[in-house]
Amino acid sequence: MAQRYSEVISRTLRRAERRVPTNQEETPLVIEPHTSPSVGFLREFLGHYSSTLLEDLARFGAILLRGFDVETCDDFERHILSIRGMRGMKEILFSEPGRTIVGGTRFVFHTNSLVKTGGTLRFGTFHTENYFFPDVPRYVSFWCQTPSRFGGETGLVNVAELYRDLPTGLKRRLEEKACLVRVYPFSEVGKRYGVSLEAIDRFCRDANLPVATINDSKYVCIYKPSVIQHPGTGERALVINFTALPSLQKPLVTAFLPDYRGSQWLLHRLVWKAPCLAQAGKPKVIAYRFSQWMRRSFKKQCRVRAPSEFGSGIVLQEQFSADDVQMLAKAIRSRYCSFLWKRGDVLIIDNLKIAHNGMAGRGDRTLKVMMCNPIPLPSSGESRGLHILSQSDDCRLCLGAQMARLGDRIAGAGE
Repeated sequence: MAQRYSEVISRTLRRAERRVPTNQEETPLVIEPHTSPSVGFLREFLGHYSSTLLEDLARFGAILLRGFDVETCDDFERHILSIRGMRGMKEILFSEPGRTIVGGTRFVFHTNSLVKTGGTLRFGTFHTENYFFPDVPRYVSFWCQTPSRFGGETGLVNVAELYRDLPTGLKRRLEEKACLVRVYPFSEVGKRYGVSLEAIDRFCRDANLPVATINDSKYVCIYKPSVIQHPGTGERALVINFTALPSLQKPLVTAFLPDYRGSQWLLHRLVWKAPCLAQAGKPKVIAYRFSQWMRRSFKKQCRVRAPSEFGSGIVLQEQFSADDVQMLAKAIRSRYCSFLWKRGDVLIIDNLKIAHNGMAGRGDRTLKVMMCNPIPLPSSGESRGLHILSQSDDCRLCLGAQMARLGDRIAGAGE
């Protein structure tokens, strides 16, 4: 590999650094110290080579900084922000429970403070970040505080190459119309952010978020394009959360089962056949999963009660035939790669090219995450399913930050 950087080594991962074979050998690009592993050197290096790093992110989809002295969340935050053009995201509109800021930082989040992510008995879910929310980051970064005892790697799927694998008819359907991905009742939004229903209505109009009324109750509707054209490479990618395809989970597990042979994975394979076993004896996890199930049930009930109120109201699952789902599961494994975490590793992902997943494993696993550079996406139910981004599109203020400011103003005014 040609060296584009000085005083560091850039390379591909060695076989021993991966748990399973892959044909996506260029991802992630590994950068490790040649002269100094110090935080001071790394910060200076990231600042100096910012434009080259962003080019390589677009090319490879992910960069792994390995072997540097990244010891704290503060180190992690400073390093990511030292890359010129990186802008941290703090408030994510409608973000899931447990996605909270780490104390003493501005932009570092717990992956989830309520439940463990990755390195568990669960198979996990491949996703591009924040598909179900309006605030979508261009870049996602992870810092490994504690790796799993075994397994627990982060799986990466090149969703640009994956999209090229899809049949022409499916591509045409996906590009035709945006999908309804989630609805949020005004009542829940008002309680969460401390704002009136009238203020939420004004906010949605100003932010171009569609609003639906069902039985005199109002809901915020989140529509998303399924396909985004990359502003740097021109590639089209399937930028979704794959849990939006419920029928995918079983064939996806089947596609990955050969990677989990041996007695050490016996319990994992059993849980994948009977997922309820993973929650046994864990009240907090049970409560969290129940709340997620209630959300999904609520969304489904809304669509069944009054689908016309949501305009087009099409959902992603409706775009895929049974054969499409089987083919997609195999294509995900084909475009999959992973690496085993080491303490202090920093992974930076281009969210428009790579979907990720905390893979199964065992033992303590602690990652922290930063999201950067929110990108504007169309929100209307009449929008196309293909969205073409330009290089200047990742510059808006998060809607979550705007909503938080609105709540603060209302609280300050004593409304």
